[in-house]
Amino acid sequence: MQTEKKERQSNIELLRILLMAAIPIYHVMLYNGVWFHELNPNTMIGIVVSAAGAIPADYCFIAMSSYFFLKDRSTANRHLFGVIPIYKKSIRRFFEFSTLCLSMYVIKVIVLRSLFGYNNTEYFVDFYLMKGTWWYVYPYLCLILLYPYLNELQKRLRPVVHFGLILAVSAVFVRINYVNTMGFWNDCVGFLLVYLLVSFLVKLGGDKGFRLYYGVFTIACGVFLVGTCCYVKFQRSLLFDKGDWILKLLAGRYSFVAMIMGVSLFFFFLQLKMPYRKGVNGLAGYTMFVFLLQDTWMGVFWALGKCDNQYVYYSTKAFIFWGLAYLISTFAVAVIIGKLYKKWVKPLWERVWINGFECE
Repeated sequence: MQTEKKERQSNIELLRILLMAAIPIYHVMLYNGVWFHELNPNTMIGIVVSAAGAIPADYCFIAMSSYFFLKDRSTANRHLFGVIPIYKKSIRRFFEFSTLCLSMYVIKVIVLRSLFGYNNTEYFVDFYLMKGTWWYVYPYLCLILLYPYLNELQKRLRPVVHFGLILAVSAVFVRINYVNTMGFWNDCVGFLLVYLLVSFLVKLGGDKGFRLYYGVFTIACGVFLVGTCCYVKFQRSLLFDKGDWILKLLAGRYSFVAMIMGVSLFFFFLQLKMPYRKGVNGLAGYTMFVFLLQDTWMGVFWALGKCDNQYVYYSTKAFIFWGLAYLISTFAVAVIIGKLYKKWVKPLWERVWINGFECE
């Protein structure tokens, strides 16, 4: 029991909740056009939630996963062809997360097709397994499989070589941001860059005693992102012709500044002192369900006429009200579905794993 509490520190679990609160709000705003309209009552909220909210939150989650994967000291259980090391723990995590994703996908198809019909082609209703808000899933599955090998690689890298590799991958990442073409391989570059950066900071002892610096850096990145995006969005100079391009660079999925902000935020929370909170840890255990169910629940809101491209024209108070209503209800649905999953599906998965894999 003590080991579990130590592994699940409440400061990190609180961070999970705060990060996951930003992501669904961002997507409900995105699907309803708040970000894409030139100016509307909710433009400012949209800039804050995107530029200094959901995008850094994505990279903060990646940094969090990278950090705890780095702490995994498991060794290879066997070798494929006598050469390639096989890590049973990473394979187990891969199938466990795959089972979770497929289960939530089945729910998504059943709910949205029941509401909108089989032939509906709305963006968040279609049959693509990892499209839209689920972009995170594919590279995360790759990270689960590859992290033991990345751990071994980073151990062997001298700091100067490690830093040089970070610079090289950063150059590729900046180029991807400039082109701004979203895709699986580009997402993988982002995951790899965060992993290398987190492992480098840990190697230099950056996960201890630098909380103030990470806090200042996080705030500085946030102010820069929000301030610049506000200037571009609200000003009326010739720069406005290039405004969309600038906004995509700063608030898009591959924003370098947002990535740095996310990593800094994680290391700041990592060093916070917070007593164990059962409620915080309990709710944090359902954050992945929130992520995987947000599209499904948004479809319900859409069917009820409360998520139908009208958010742009809402007053700020109405936007905040319906945004919070969506967020709170998404967490509630995630807890209900999560409890059912843990009671019925997870034990079945555990039995299949034990009977089919661990007893080989």
